[in-house]
Amino acid sequence: MASKSKEKDREHNRDMERRLSNIKEPTIIVKPISKLGGLDNIHVALIALVVVLILLLLVITYSKPPVAIRNETLSNCTYGAVNGSCVVPMHNASQIGGVAQRLLATYANTNSSLSVLAYVTNVLQMTELYVPGENAWLVTVPSVNPANNQTFHIAMLINDKNLSQVTPYYQLPAPSTISSNKVVAQGVIQVNQPACGIAGPLREWWFIDPYAPGGMQSLVQMAGIDSAYNGTINATLKILYSSYTADIGRQVGNSSAQALGRYLLCSTTQRNFKEYVSAVNALYSGGYLSPNTLQSAAQGAGLNTTALANCVSILNSGTDTIINEQSLLADHYNISFTPAVVTDCEYLSQPQGAIRAACYANSTFC
Repeated sequence: MASKSKEKDREHNRDMERRLSNIKEPTIIVKPISKLGGLDNIHVALIALVVVLILLLLVITYSKPPVAIRNETLSNCTYGAVNGSCVVPMHNASQIGGVAQRLLATYANTNSSLSVLAYVTNVLQMTELYVPGENAWLVTVPSVNPANNQTFHIAMLINDKNLSQVTPYYQLPAPSTISSNKVVAQGVIQVNQPACGIAGPLREWWFIDPYAPGGMQSLVQMAGIDSAYNGTINATLKILYSSYTADIGRQVGNSSAQALGRYLLCSTTQRNFKEYVSAVNALYSGGYLSPNTLQSAAQGAGLNTTALANCVSILNSGTDTIINEQSLLADHYNISFTPAVVTDCEYLSQPQGAIRAACYANSTFC
């Protein structure tokens, strides 16, 4: 029995060996390894990127101390913040606004169409914005086009370190120097000169070439100021012959062309000046007015025609220097256009800004 049992065990073992011998061993694929341990290019690149980021983080961490930025602190920065610190320009907005006001006043003396810029800009609504990247101020000034009454904006860049370095936009030429005068309100330039300093009615000098556009119409406004302000404004006519009278002179002769200015100037000494101005303005249509027409208008307005004729005769003779003196006064204020008004020896404006200029000279007119 024992021998049969052993024989059976041996037979079982041989059968197991045959079964195992029929099973194939698994195939092991071994890739050749490189110095980096057999990693493909993508994994190598990812590891390199991680290493670079870690090194960069270490550099940032240890190169400078950490900066704590608090929103409530930066919100108090008047001119903004850069890298967690408040920007502090060399000049403030008020100083920059003063530069812009002087720049605009400079254009008034250009003797070109740009001179109107000084009178159409509203500096009271000017904005000054500091631009840290440019180390400069961007200034914008709303303006009104007198032709169509539409608003446009004048912009300029003012260097914070060198205030004389100004770059105007809209193809405006940059002036070589900036005026000491400044635009203080729409249509009003404050001249760098003391006020008249004379007690009594406020002085206003109206410089007019009667043949210039708007000259006669503004003269009507001037004639009505005394009555409108109960004598508190003393408006005085100043005749300034310009190219418009010269154009008429080429047609009828200079003496005849200048007769309109002489008759108007002489009529200011008479009581019915306002009525005479209204009569002449009604006759005026942009062309030549003869001395005979002007003399007839004086008679209709109730002027003393004899006194008027005598005054005109003196001016014609050239022995009176009144008109020449008025021309020199206009040069003193760099008046390059008419009509123009000088108020209290200190403020230059166009007729539509005359009362606004009076307000700056004397607050009781505001």
